Amino acid sequence: MNPLRFTRRNLLRGGLAATATIPLLDARMAAGQTATYPTRLVVFATPNGTRNSLFWPTGTETNFTLNTFTPDLAPFKSKLTFLKGIKLNPALQNGMLGGTVGSEHARGTGGMLTGRPLKSGTQFKSFGNTTSGWGSGQSLDQYLVGKLQPNTTFPSLQVGVHVRDTEVRARISYAGADMPIPPREDPKDVFSVLFGMSSGGTGTDPALARLWAQRKSVFDANNAETERIKGLVGKKPMFGICLGHQLLALALGARTFKLKFGHRGLNQPVKDLTTGRVEITTQNHGFAVDVPSIAGIAKSTHLHLNDGTSEGLEAPDARAFSVQYHPEAAAGPHDALYLFDRFVRSMQA
Repeated sequence: MNPLRFTRRNLLRGGLAATATIPLLDARMAAGQTATYPTRLVVFATPNGTRNSLFWPTGTETNFTLNTFTPDLAPFKSKLTFLKGIKLNPALQNGMLGGTVGSEHARGTGGMLTGRPLKSGTQFKSFGNTTSGWGSGQSLDQYLVGKLQPNTTFPSLQVGVHVRDTEVRARISYAGADMPIPPREDPKDVFSVLFGMSSGGTGTDPALARLWAQRKSVFDANNAETERIKGLVGKKPMFGICLGHQLLALALGARTFKLKFGHRGLNQPVKDLTTGRVEITTQNHGFAVDVPSIAGIAKSTHLHLNDGTSEGLEAPDARAFSVQYHPEAAAGPHDALYLFDRFVRSMQA
């Protein structure tokens, strides 16, 4: 993988896809490191489990076939060990509802890498009026950091997705007893830390500054414009086109998502949901607006007939509407020129 194409979106997508503990996996070389690849212990934990029938490989211990969830691990197959049927040691396994050493979920998470029971206490409460304290010892990852003392920028890095809370059930890494290490959850924060640009691209290394600029989303560069639009929504009639459609949606509080292939070029069929008329349009975009994310504020007005994604929205109370395609395309098609008449009427009203 070319490190210059390792975007923060790909980082999260890869993290969400992984559901295995992969010991001693060669890490990708980060910018500024030497040509020697460090040895890493990478642990992916999915607290709610996985779909066993799609995860576990089939075959024998030395001759197995990767399952539906793990084909991307094929290049490392000779180094993989899938461990199944592991049980907690008696100190972690034993406990009872209403006790003070944690529920099975808390014990399983807190002891996953420490191999030790939770401290007895009332600091955290789980189901069945069961309580506990924090973990009672150092976790394996932190032990290895101290033992091996790797010569890397980040001897240890904890990342979480949808962590939700700061309780014992949300921590697996411990520097010591009562010393949980909170995971980083904000994608921008993780990206900033990994690429050494926590100040948002104001560092002194030109290479890192250029790397930061390459990885910034087009929406990062338009945050100020989105804030400006927020101040105008409802005060003036608005008509957004293409990126303007995205910015208006963001200003209204919508989510956006990346299309698998994007919509490029001429002859893109779009249906006007108000009239039922189909327009042939020109398009050039890679994202779409999740209009249901602003239900009650805006509604979808146009639909792409190839993939069913929204191609337009209207926020009547804000006197604003927008389309994802290009009705202004000089070379045509000109099926959507009526939108400009609609905008003129809204300004005259």
